Amino acid sequence: MDFETLRKLQLTELQILKDFDQFCLENNINYSLYAGTALGAIRHKGFIPWDDDIDICMERTQYERFLDIWKEKGPDGYFLQSERDFDNTRINFSKIRMDGTTLISGNSRDAVSHNGIWLDVFAIDKVPKNKRLRKKLFLWAKIRMVYTRGYEYIGGGKFLEILSKIMLCLPISIKNKIRAYSSKYVTQYKNITENYDLMIFSCPENFQYIYPSTITDKYTRIRFEDFDASILEGMDCMLKTFYGDYMQLPPEEDRVCKHQPLKISFKDEN
Repeated sequence: MDFETLRKLQLTELQILKDFDQFCLENNINYSLYAGTALGAIRHKGFIPWDDDIDICMERTQYERFLDIWKEKGPDGYFLQSERDFDNTRINFSKIRMDGTTLISGNSRDAVSHNGIWLDVFAIDKVPKNKRLRKKLFLWAKIRMVYTRGYEYIGGGKFLEILSKIMLCLPISIKNKIRAYSSKYVTQYKNITENYDLMIFSCPENFQYIYPSTITDKYTRIRFEDFDASILEGMDCMLKTFYGDYMQLPPEEDRVCKHQPLKISFKDEN
């Protein structure tokens, strides 16, 4: 992707973020910039120069409120794609897609009729410190991932890989029942108030990242491009867990976009 196209994509995503931020402010929903977007805000005061998406995270209870309220009165011009839409998606988080735009990337596995430029929203789940409960929760989180991502689970051992291939061959009615149960199981601790850590179960790699419960205690505002967005005061802990010394730039060969587009179009081109 050339720089001009990348910058146009970033500015489109920035508009989605601004509209999302306004929606959250109006409905008292707490959210935070997350992952590379949070890193960009802290290190670059905006996008990482080679970044091509925006990531948001929310505590599970806030996330569920967000889905409910957006469904009722989300702003015009957007399509909400979430894991609640069993038949039309292969994600275990949510995407807010802008109408009148297109972004289809080479690594996209989404099965959705709307392919607009998006903002990603991830839920932060509570995970009990009890080892037995956590082990069982992790198993169901991996099972859920098989059905929400739509492909076999790699990296969890040969047994889980074979089991996941079998699971993908089951009738759709059975898949949906298992998917519904696994989603309920993974989120069952959302209201506990002690003896827990926090995790984001969006992909297999994230099972190695565990955060203390205190990181979601407070939110603040931070400059992102030309406006102030919301961010966890505990984001430093998340970024150190994720990236280590995150203020250091990566090697030049790693400064590349994640979503090389097969097709991209903007509102002024349609």
